[in-house]
Amino acid sequence: MDLDDVRAEAERPGRTAYLATVRPDARPHVAPVAMSWHGDHLNTFVLGTSTKVTNLRANPAASVHYPVAEATGWDSLIVDGTAEIVETPEGRRALWDTMGYDLDPFEPGGPDSDGHVFVVIAPSKALVLRRYGLDGREILVWKFRSMRTDLCQSGDAGTTVKQATKGDPRITRVRAFIRKTS
Repeated sequence: MDLDDVRAEAERPGRTAYLATVRPDARPHVAPVAMSWHGDHLNTFVLGTSTKVTNLRANPAASVHYPVAEATGWDSLIVDGTAEIVETPEGRRALWDTMGYDLDPFEPGGPDSDGHVFVVIAPSKALVLRRYGLDGREILVWKFRSMRTDLCQSGDAGTTVKQATKGDPRITRVRAFIRKTS
């Protein structure tokens, strides 16, 4: 998946997403925000004194989760990255028209006011979570045989099924691996 694919996935649920940051005591903080792509970065416009901005000043790690929604077929997108806070008048002016909606109601003084800042996230990783099986969507299931059938005992009423035991020669390497790692 390249960045164009990530941007296309982000368009499916719409502008609203959840921004996750880390508090100084390591607890997560998640807040809904309006996101917009500008070039290779995700932008949001938020109050400069908000908890998310305070957290990002101490730790710039950020995660954006686009919500699971009927419009996306219950798929979801998570984008991890590093955030930069743009708070200078010059920086705000450069980004003012990139959000795709009028910012004036949130910051009546325009980009020269200092109440709000832009959080610009440089993506480092993205994950699309697909929901399969709903409404007939194709679902791929891998089935691994864990027991050999050619070593089953035949009886008067057909094949006799016997519980597996330790060292049972019917156990395949796949089953041994699954049992050890699950």
